[in-house]
Amino acid sequence: ELPPIGRRIDRLVSAVETVRALWSAEAATPPGVTRDDPFYPLSGAVSAPGPRTPGGPPIYLGGQGPRGIRLAARTAAGWLQPGTHAGNVPYFREKRDALVAALEATGRDPAGFDLVAQVGTGATADSRREALDAARASIGAGATHVVFGMPAPLGPNGLDEVVRDCLVPIRDVAA
Repeated sequence: ELPPIGRRIDRLVSAVETVRALWSAEAATPPGVTRDDPFYPLSGAVSAPGPRTPGGPPIYLGGQGPRGIRLAARTAAGWLQPGTHAGNVPYFREKRDALVAALEATGRDPAGFDLVAQVGTGATADSRREALDAARASIGAGATHVVFGMPAPLGPNGLDEVVRDCLVPIRDVAA
């Protein structure tokens, strides 16, 4: 059973902070990093070799509620629209506005934050046209990136169709 959402967000906050601590300069050599954390405590943790990129790779979060939005604004490089709302441009706009407000509240420039929309392509040429329209609308609503999701049973031929019908046409709009 999943714990209540508040407890899951507590764990997510802890996990992000723990990973960030392990990617810090302090974790590169002894005595390492010590954190008194209820979920992921560290005692003299050394992470060697350290990440290739100072501070570690970018973290993208997909929080939907106020705490998740604030966490993304405070610690993430970007936000990912959940697949359950793929192609829902009004939902994307609503979360974009909340993220921009949260970024500004933390003193971060929203221009340096990625907003990733997700769009499902479906299995037909008509559904791919709808996906392309949703991707264009998402970019118009502020998406910096678009992830196209396709049904796995379509296999490699389906991927070729998604590239032809969605990816290639959107490339010019997004560039």
